[in-house]
Amino acid sequence: MNQMTAAHRTMPFGTWVKVDNETNGKSVKVRITDRGPFVANRVIDLSKKAAEEIEMIGAGTAPVKLTVIETPRGEARESYGVQVAAVNRREEAERIAKRWKPSRVVEKDGSPKLYRVVIGDGSREQAMELRLKLKAEGQAGFVTRHVP
Repeated sequence: MNQMTAAHRTMPFGTWVKVDNETNGKSVKVRITDRGPFVANRVIDLSKKAAEEIEMIGAGTAPVKLTVIETPRGEARESYGVQVAAVNRREEAERIAKRWKPSRVVEKDGSPKLYRVVIGDGSREQAMELRLKLKAEGQAGFVTRHVP
């Protein structure tokens, strides 16, 4: 909250990004440390400190431009998929995952423990296309990055 950080759905953790507030021309450099935002039409979620720097606190949202400054070194091969569910029982996650190929169940630690169902395993563009196809079929989901 008090660091120059941000959340992004797919950028690798540790990526440095320049965020330009297109409303007032102010910019800030932040490091991606979390996943999100999970609200339609939002591309990045800034920490409070970063939002204050570009005068976004009052409005809460603003049109922004993102520029990648630096990516983490030594990144493993990454793949993308579409998360279609998050449940607290592994058996339920595995039942849901059987509907799609390829799919995987990703265990997320925490309280309560969650089991995420992710379908697809390809490039970001392929995952975006898959998400649109699923949406047309009435299935909600969002693109997520995976490092095997």
